[in-house]
This record gives sequence, structure tokens and C-alpha cells, in this order.
Amino acid sequence: GTPRGPERMWSEGGVDVGFPGMTLFVGITKRGDEPFLRFHGRIRNDRTDHRLRLHVELPERANGSVAVSPFEIVNRPLVSEGSDLEAGSAAWPARGAVLAGGVAVLAEGVFEYEVVDGRELAVTLLRSVGTISRETLVTRPWAAGPDVPTPDAQMIGETEFSLGVFAGATREDLLEAWERFALPVLSRLVEPRPDREDVGVGEDPPGGSLLEVRGAELSSVRAVDGALEVRIWNPGPAPREAIVGGRTVVLGAARIETVRVDRS
Repeated sequence: GTPRGPERMWSEGGVDVGFPGMTLFVGITKRGDEPFLRFHGRIRNDRTDHRLRLHVELPERANGSVAVSPFEIVNRPLVSEGSDLEAGSAAWPARGAVLAGGVAVLAEGVFEYEVVDGRELAVTLLRSVGTISRETLVTRPWAAGPDVPTPDAQMIGETEFSLGVFAGATREDLLEAWERFALPVLSRLVEPRPDREDVGVGEDPPGGSLLEVRGAELSSVRAVDGALEVRIWNPGPAPREAIVGGRTVVLGAARIETVRVDRS
């Protein structure tokens, strides 16, 4: 159909962009020494069967992308190889972060992205669909599933999103940047209790760690049978040594390891 551009746009603590049947509000913030910008948005959608994407212009041409996946960082071409049964696709999934052309985009969870012509990194904010599949598709000779209506998948109503854009990022920056973006440190004030002298506001140390983990990426920590079960992983292509609670652990390339630490 005829391209429909924005009807209005202004900035006052954010950017409010109106399309026919849709309103998008975006605020951009920068926290302290964080190397990325935070984009917080809210989409009010009344349109069906469409996709809304954020396009980030790349400072250098990209021939592929680097994406975070569960327990892995993967290199990808611009388009998947495809087969006789399905055409190659330029859209890929990422879990938390993707890098292309010197720019990374961070998200709290799994998202869809595409490197468009090697010049832009496009991230899907909203995908509105009305059925699981269709009887005929241009990318494959038959349906990808049943033609069952999915009215809730049209995403009518309000949807919030949060993204980070990190210019000048490298592959080595992705995991740490994602943790800073998606897993902020939380603080809590404990109020004094008149009935309990042992409960009150204490002095916090200037720094330190309750559990030392170095040389590997941390996936989880949980209590199991009186001990701590610590799951770590190696995102690199070469073996490395990690320290977990004072214990040295040798991790092979792309290795996942579970380490038990005595809580005493």
C-alpha cells in the first residue's frame, strides 16, 4: 500500500510518534557511567497485521551479526542459508543482546532483529499477527502450521518495551553490558523495629562480594542440600580457568559447569 509516515513527533521528556491507529511514546535516558542509552517506550496499538521496528543506523557496514543465545555467543550471516523447503531469512532471534557494525542493541529477553542491507540494525518492537500460519506463503511451498485465528496475538492495546543502544561496542562487551542493562542492582532500606533490637539499619561495607566468581560467566546460584550450586559457562572458543568461591575450575570451550560450594 501507500507508505504512511508519522503524523506528529515532538520531544518533551520523550518522543511521541503518532501513526494511523497507533501511538508510540519513547523516552531516552543515560545513567551515570553506563556506556549505552536506554530507550523506554509504550506502544498504544489499534492496528492489525503489521510489524513495528526500531532502526539503528550503523557507523560501518556490517557483513553479519554477533548475537547472544542461551549459553552461547554466535556469529551469523546477513541471511540464513535456507533450503529447498524454505527461503533464507534475514530475521534472527537474540537473547539479550546483538552486535552489528560497531553498535549493540540490548533487551531484557528474547527479541527479533535484522541487519538491513548491512547499513541498519532493525529490532522488532511489536509484531501483530492474526493466525498461526496461512495456507499459502511466499517463503515456503506449504503452510508452517494450522490456519488458526490468534486474535490476542494482534497485540491490540498497550505494550511497553525497554532497549539499550550501545555505540562502539565489541563482542567482549555484550554480556557485561546486558547484565548492567537488564539486571540492575537493587537496594532496600530496613526500618528499625521497636520490638526487635537485632533488626535495624546497619552499616554497609564500601565494597566486597558474598561469592567470588571470576573468569567465567555466571548463570545461576541456588541453595541445594546445604550447599550453594553455582552454574557458570565459558562463552569463548578456548579453554579458561575460573574461580568460584576460592575453587579453581577449568572450563573447556563453550563449556557449562555446575560447581558446589560449601556454605560454611
